[in-house]
Amino acid sequence: QLIASTLHNLSVLHLWNHEYDQALPYCRESLRIKVELVGDDAGSVNLWSSLGLINYATGSLPAALAAFRKAMQMSTQFIPGGHHLAGQLGNNIGCVNFEIGQNLPLVQSQLKQSLQMQKE
Repeated sequence: QLIASTLHNLSVLHLWNHEYDQALPYCRESLRIKVELVGDDAGSVNLWSSLGLINYATGSLPAALAAFRKAMQMSTQFIPGGHHLAGQLGNNIGCVNFEIGQNLPLVQSQLKQSLQMQKE
């Protein structure tokens, strides 16, 4: 697990430095190891979220949307009272859907739901 954590930390460092092409392989490998060792659990939520951010930054919007959705599903499944985190992820999903060109009422609904979840 320490290797997966260290790889994730390296991906986050590259993400913070806007070095997305360098961040992506570290994040993917970290996620692969984590899932292989323990499966999807609460500790994987941040990995999926980071993968979503990296994909969003590189313009891989369908992949970003899938990663954010996975993180959101896991946050509500594995983290008791994880509404705040799910709300943040819902905001990310709304932003990606806007970029993809989803209809405005859908995006507004997602963002309002995100806001409500963050208030809980």
